[in-house]
Amino acid sequence: MNNLQDLQTQKSYRYLQEVETVAQDILTTRETKLELSNAQNKFREALRALEKIEDRNTWMQLGSVYIKRNTDHCKVLLRNEIAKAEEDLNSLQKEIKDKKPRHSIKVLDFSELENCCSSMAPKVAAGFVIFRRMCEKVEYLLLQTSYGIHHWTPPKGHVDPGETEMLTALRETEEEAGLVKGKPKTVYYWLAELINPNAQVKLSDEHQDYKWLELDDACRYSAYGDMQEVLHDFDKYIRMELTK
Repeated sequence: MNNLQDLQTQKSYRYLQEVETVAQDILTTRETKLELSNAQNKFREALRALEKIEDRNTWMQLGSVYIKRNTDHCKVLLRNEIAKAEEDLNSLQKEIKDKKPRHSIKVLDFSELENCCSSMAPKVAAGFVIFRRMCEKVEYLLLQTSYGIHHWTPPKGHVDPGETEMLTALRETEEEAGLVKGKPKTVYYWLAELINPNAQVKLSDEHQDYKWLELDDACRYSAYGDMQEVLHDFDKYIRMELTK
């Protein structure tokens, strides 16, 4: 279920990113619209002022320079500027209305989310790398699966909905070994020492054999490089921290 929620969260996040971009564009457009509207109002005020005077010529400011021009000609220029500002304002208003996210949020039902997640979400598993001390030797427990290519691994299993990785490791160790306490996959392993080195291992239907092996043999039986790396790391920890 967590994977399903993550997928929906990612979709919502992408949508919100688009909304944020569009909102920023709208704010910029509205600022431009406000500037145009203010300029248009100034043109109108200037036109009303010119219509009240009877002088043939009027001083007009162009930038920082004042030029004396025919009053009627100035009125025409102002009316043209007012009309152009109105046209630009209408264009900006239409641009604001047309701005929207390219994608809309679609609330997927559970079956759709499940199908999406099954094809893209990595699986998560958890287990214990169990070791025992026998005659001053450190031995690791590997179980041979009764399915597939019959590979050898420590006891582990998939994390069930609502279950923590630690609870999964405890449950799977008890179910697969009777010892209490090609898709992408994330596996969590904890190191665990068997207090009674003579405790009996009880296999589940998922496994057909087990072996207690020293490091080199355990690595040889485990065909996966990442599992061999885990075994080496744990063995180094045991010898440096637990055998002092």
